[in-house]
Amino acid sequence: MFPLSGSMKHFHDLTPSRIRDSLNSGWRLSEKLDGSYMRGGFDADGRFYTLRKSNAVYYHLSDWPMKPWTNAFRAGHVVLEMLLTTARDMGYIQGEFWIDVELIHGTMPNSITYKNYDNNVIITASSDISRITIFESVLSKSHGLFTGAYTRYEYMNIITIVTDQILSDTGESLRVERRKQEWKIYKNPSKIVPPQRFDSVRELETFLSTPLLICGRWIPSEIILELKLNVKPAFISDDDWKANRKTLIEEIRKRREAVREMFHARCQKVRREVEQTFSVMERSSDNKMEGVVVEVEHSGDIFKLVSLEYFGKLNNFTHIVRYWLQGGRRPERPSFLTRTRHWPVEKRLERLEVLRRRYVKNKSKLKFLGTPYYLVNELDQRTLCTFAELKERITHGRDGI
Repeated sequence: MFPLSGSMKHFHDLTPSRIRDSLNSGWRLSEKLDGSYMRGGFDADGRFYTLRKSNAVYYHLSDWPMKPWTNAFRAGHVVLEMLLTTARDMGYIQGEFWIDVELIHGTMPNSITYKNYDNNVIITASSDISRITIFESVLSKSHGLFTGAYTRYEYMNIITIVTDQILSDTGESLRVERRKQEWKIYKNPSKIVPPQRFDSVRELETFLSTPLLICGRWIPSEIILELKLNVKPAFISDDDWKANRKTLIEEIRKRREAVREMFHARCQKVRREVEQTFSVMERSSDNKMEGVVVEVEHSGDIFKLVSLEYFGKLNNFTHIVRYWLQGGRRPERPSFLTRTRHWPVEKRLERLEVLRRRYVKNKSKLKFLGTPYYLVNELDQRTLCTFAELKERITHGRDGI
């Protein structure tokens, strides 16, 4: 099975042996999109289903809870059911089959603002690449061809649906609106390149083989990176380990940390150089893209190249209000409901209202790294809905703690 989106590792989290193995085959590069992951397909009994990273399976639209956070997923469920059922009825797919997609709901689904997207299902993977190729050709018959990597995103198909969306205008209350939406279907462009074409990859490979001094021995960097504390390395004698164990462990810890920093720096150089491969492609976003997904041809191994320095900060910046309200790990903090659980209802509502007004007033005045950055569209809606949901839960005594 193709791994779920949530299982994708960063390049620098791979072991040196996995990195070396990946260098012996072509890399299939595609843009990592900052939408919402979803899988849709047919199970062994021929039943249509969708699922998210959590692996909870949704067979019917009614299986999804009517919550603001499911707006994109409920629409995606309808689109994928129409799309895949039509393709199966036409005889282009049979048996068990699935596709992985990224839902771009609005132009700002998360932290990245997309200039060419507004309600898009972007196909990123399939259970059977031969069948997805046929499937793509079916889609292209009525709405133009996908013209290939690094030119532009062409419409493959447009599906019109009507769904109920849970919205909030000001963050004070929720409303349900039945909306007609057009969803465009794309295949995420990809390109196969030999990793050895990148100077940074060759530099990384050399670094992994280069011996560095540790505990009085010259040991290749890749071995140092995988050393475990409290486990005697093979290059240290039993007597030496027994006599100087604490000193050796401390030296290994410090040296390993230093080598990891050098390793991560070289991995970031790989990321920057690989991202430049996309420079001739029409950019999908107004600001920097999230990163690049790499699939290793011979093994199917998949990893991502993402700028944690930039995208990590941006992600925290754009979601900071919701982290403050719902709790979060970046930085770790309890939710608003937890922090105020012993307050009187009136005081809780008063404080929530202060925060809501502050958000509404300042959301169009923000700057990220000195550049104006506006919270709009789907991201803004999710934040407003969070305020409205909290107000409702506090008012009716449903803290859910």
